[in-house]
Amino acid sequence: MTAHTQKKDRLCSAKQFRAIVYKFAKVVQEQKSIPDMYWFRLWKQVEAVLASNNPKGVTSFQISEWFESDTLPGYLLANLQLDFEGRGKAKTHKANRKVKAAPKPKATKTAPKPKAEPKSKATPKPKATAKSNDLKDLEIRMTFVEGQVSEMSESIETIKSGMESILAHLQG
Repeated sequence: MTAHTQKKDRLCSAKQFRAIVYKFAKVVQEQKSIPDMYWFRLWKQVEAVLASNNPKGVTSFQISEWFESDTLPGYLLANLQLDFEGRGKAKTHKANRKVKAAPKPKATKTAPKPKAEPKSKATPKPKATAKSNDLKDLEIRMTFVEGQVSEMSESIETIKSGMESILAHLQG
């Protein structure tokens, strides 16, 4: 292989990818006159569009071509969602927010509770046998173990579905 074909096949570094995303986001911001307050959202959208349209990765050759040209890839502007104004209010700075204290409940005077009358001694209840206590303890333990097993199986299913989605994203 020659050096030229190696450069065409080699994937770009994360630093190169960030640089091209920054360049494209700046160009889009200037072309569409997007305010600076939406810069981060625009930057992340450009990054997502570039990554999704190049599932096998961006090569160093593509990066060098994009840096040399002044035009954007055709799919970039088509896939960006540039309606930033309609996406909700911009977040205000924490110092500008005023927190209202919750009203304290007023203490009310209540009448003193009447004293409970002493319980009359009833016939003593029969004591449970050791076997019934052992069965109750065993049932309690079994329900606890069943709960733990179900939580673990749910966690495993969550991890499994996440791994499948990552695998599907990587395979394209």
